[in-house]
Amino acid sequence: MDSGLRMLCNSRYVPAGRGELDNHGIHQFDCWGFVMAVFDYFGVTVPDYTEHPDNYSLVAKLYESASVSPLWERIESPEVPCLVAMATVMPKVCNHFGVYLGNGVFVHVQKKNGVHTARIDAAPWAKFVHSFWRFVG
Repeated sequence: MDSGLRMLCNSRYVPAGRGELDNHGIHQFDCWGFVMAVFDYFGVTVPDYTEHPDNYSLVAKLYESASVSPLWERIESPEVPCLVAMATVMPKVCNHFGVYLGNGVFVHVQKKNGVHTARIDAAPWAKFVHSFWRFVG
């Protein structure tokens, strides 16, 4: 992992965070803000969706709307970078998102665990990963 991506991974979770710096110079993100920053690291600008991350039903509705838009294309196998959509609260209701980095690993940010990498095929994520999406904007 290079220094630019490592810097992003030293961020922390805050609701509605879009990369603002705290008093210690640490970037602050919610899960979608972090997705936007990681895609930007790869040179891809994805749209912002501003629903509060704890409002699962509205986040799911935004996901459903975006998934049928011409901006996103569902793909069968993950590629770098692609969106990893997860259903962590209710089956098939996507409410959490990360970015695939390759070799079975994705990165995301959570309220309790902060920024971390995980394997898409390892517990508990294997049961939460719903789909992969390429941004075609």
